[in-house]
Amino acid sequence: MNDWSKEYRKEAGQVAKETSWTIMRFLPAFILVVVVLTLMVWGLKSAGIIGKDIDREVVRHSRQFVESKQAKLQSLYTEYTNLQTKAAEADAVGATKVIDAVYAQQKALIAQMRREATNIPSHQVPPEIQQLLSQQF
Repeated sequence: MNDWSKEYRKEAGQVAKETSWTIMRFLPAFILVVVVLTLMVWGLKSAGIIGKDIDREVVRHSRQFVESKQAKLQSLYTEYTNLQTKAAEADAVGATKVIDAVYAQQKALIAQMRREATNIPSHQVPPEIQQLLSQQF
C-alpha cells in the first residue's frame, strides 16, 4: 500500500471515531431540546394561546357552521318581518306605545343579525338580510 493510502485510512478512522463521539455527545441535548419544544407547543395549544385563530377560521368557513348561521339569520329576519306586520297593524289602530315597543324590538333584532352576520363570510349572508343590514337605522 502507498503511504498516502495508509494516511488516508488512518485519518478516516479518526474522523469516524470523532463523528461518533460528537453524535453521542450532542444527541441527548438535541433530543432534550426537541422534547421541551414539543411540550411547550402542546401546552400553548392546549391553553388556546396558539392555533386558536387557525381553528376559528376553519370552523368559520365550514359548511355546517355557515348553514347554521344562515338559518339563525333567516329566523331573525322572519321575526323582524313579523314585527313589521305587527307595527303596521298597531299603526292602523293608533297604538303608539305598541309601535315604539315593536321598533325597539326590531332594532335589537337588527343588532343581533349584525353580530351573527359577522361570524360568516359576507358573500354567505342571504341577500335580503344584507340589504336590511346595509340600511341606516
